[in-house]
Amino acid sequence: MNSQVLNEIDTMIQHNIYDMALTKIGKVLETLLWENLTHHSKRINKPTLEVLLQETRQHIPNLSPSFSIHCNTIQRFRNLSAHHNQHIENRADVLSAYHALLHILNSEPFSTLNPSLKPSLERILEQQQRPNPSNTTSFFKNVHQIYQSLERNIKKCPHEERTVVKNIGLDLETTWPQLKRTYLIEEDCCNIHFQILLMDHTSTVLQPITGKYISLFECETVELAITRFIQRNAETLSQRGISFELRRNPHIPMVHGFLINHSHLYWSFCQMKDTQLDGGLEFYHYSETTIPGSIGEYYMRVYEGWFDTWWSSSDPVIELVDGHLGDLHT
Repeated sequence: MNSQVLNEIDTMIQHNIYDMALTKIGKVLETLLWENLTHHSKRINKPTLEVLLQETRQHIPNLSPSFSIHCNTIQRFRNLSAHHNQHIENRADVLSAYHALLHILNSEPFSTLNPSLKPSLERILEQQQRPNPSNTTSFFKNVHQIYQSLERNIKKCPHEERTVVKNIGLDLETTWPQLKRTYLIEEDCCNIHFQILLMDHTSTVLQPITGKYISLFECETVELAITRFIQRNAETLSQRGISFELRRNPHIPMVHGFLINHSHLYWSFCQMKDTQLDGGLEFYHYSETTIPGSIGEYYMRVYEGWFDTWWSSSDPVIELVDGHLGDLHT
């Protein structure tokens, strides 16, 4: 093995080719384990990653205590990609797998078998410790493309911790059916607090600039549908630790999107077309880092600042919080 392989993975990650990078990481680990077993005169008939890991744990002495942890990290993200049969959009997942591979290469007995890699490993590991504001964001073409990634990032949050989702919505025409089907009806979703801003269908400020692309009638329809659903399912949702708050936002939104636990942000600009407000079918930015001073962290602060400001000045519609149901507008 040589440093060229690591450079290739670096290049893939820099260019957001995450699925190929993850596949390459798995192949490098397979090769590494195979070479190490061969060095110890151990032959494997079917060298799958699972078999190679099992044989390595059984027959190779002096493994690092963290070896299994790093291997499990690589397996988990590789299996996630295969199970969902889709492209990987999350840079953090790929970087976690890559970081695990680098630490395996830098530990015994693998570092002894690959001494030429040591300078490259030290350089790459040192670089990964530095915040890099340029590598914390990526893009989706429109709102329809974010839902699978959004679902994965919400559902992978630890169930024992409360996941908070802050949504600046427009008329919620596509978002409400997704939220209901994916998180509220799905029984394995639990311990999530949704805070949703819906454009206020009674706002005299919004009325002149809506109708062509965004419908205040749709806002009213969705508001009623959400209220009825939460009322009818309050007990079941509360048993799963689901909290849900909906408020009418009377302000003209400049951005819309989703923030998950201040660690994953999906957002897009609103725009004016012929004096009419539009949004949703344009590019979505995705940020996944909380590194102080990074671009991703800056975007999250800006988004959350607008959300909290609008939230505090918006009328509550319905609140289901920690098992308590409050109906404000019906």
